[in-house]
Amino acid sequence: MGQDILSLCRRIQRIYADIDRETSRVRRITGLICPPGCGSCCRSRKVESTPLELLPMVHHLVNIHAADEIIAQIDGAEIRGDLQCVLFRPELDDSMAGCCSQYAHRPVLCRMFGFGARLNKFGDIQPHVCRVMHESQPEALERLIALGGEKKVPLYRSYFFRVASLKPDIGFKPLPINRALKLALNYYYWKKPKRFGIRLAS
Repeated sequence: MGQDILSLCRRIQRIYADIDRETSRVRRITGLICPPGCGSCCRSRKVESTPLELLPMVHHLVNIHAADEIIAQIDGAEIRGDLQCVLFRPELDDSMAGCCSQYAHRPVLCRMFGFGARLNKFGDIQPHVCRVMHESQPEALERLIALGGEKKVPLYRSYFFRVASLKPDIGFKPLPINRALKLALNYYYWKKPKRFGIRLAS
């Protein structure tokens, strides 16, 4: 069973590598970038993921012995009623700026936001760009819109389904990011209970 979950993590990471190649291509073509030091999307209380998407991150957290600390942070956020992602690290001199402490292991939405597209209610492909990008880089945004089409702009739904289909029971229901991370920690714990001594999240 342990090997199964490690294999699952590797398969998810391969999909993430595909996403990164596609978003890098979009950046090269359009010139669109995340403003340096911007933590706008990380501060949102609406960030969601599935537990499945977070398994590679959990594997990393366990390996660096940081899982217990993350569980404690999630528990504290739940007590405060704070929905902001516990992985966000604000700048010491500017709480509005910051970065993801686990950027290399971030889930699908976090990888694609600003550089991918969604389908609107009419089935048309529309770029999914944050407010900060929209206001600060209008020319780059126009180039992104001009790309058009799923083959030129990566579609969020396509990558979401690629990951979700690997393990549908924990892959198809997006949850608030901290809740999803807590469930992913629990799932990983039960699949590898002997080798890793992380505390079970309640």
